[in-house]
Amino acid sequence: REDTRTVAYRWILAHIPRGAVVAREAYCPQVPAGMFRVVFEPILGQRDIRFFRREGVEYLLTSSFVSGAFTEKTRARYPVEYEFYRGLDREAELVQRWTDRPIGFHHPEIRLYRVRIAPR
Repeated sequence: REDTRTVAYRWILAHIPRGAVVAREAYCPQVPAGMFRVVFEPILGQRDIRFFRREGVEYLLTSSFVSGAFTEKTRARYPVEYEFYRGLDREAELVQRWTDRPIGFHHPEIRLYRVRIAPR
């Protein structure tokens, strides 16, 4: 089986416009900086959505190997990260999701979101 990151990478190359601004976190496909403007944050959830809007980010790529650490169990310890990942469905549009059964460090769930324009 192909890793979910490989499948996502190919889909992104075929469907996301060249020059788009893409923010990605660790364990996500490494989209080519020559085709896109890439903003890398090891943990996207350590920023808030306003940061990404100010940076002109159009797409966010998340990995369950990162976002999965911020659950109800860890909410008290990581409230900012927890709220960021929980709020993505409100603040951004889920464009595509690639999932498979994780095996070691293979097959994280990868999600691609389109950042919504801030309400005025």
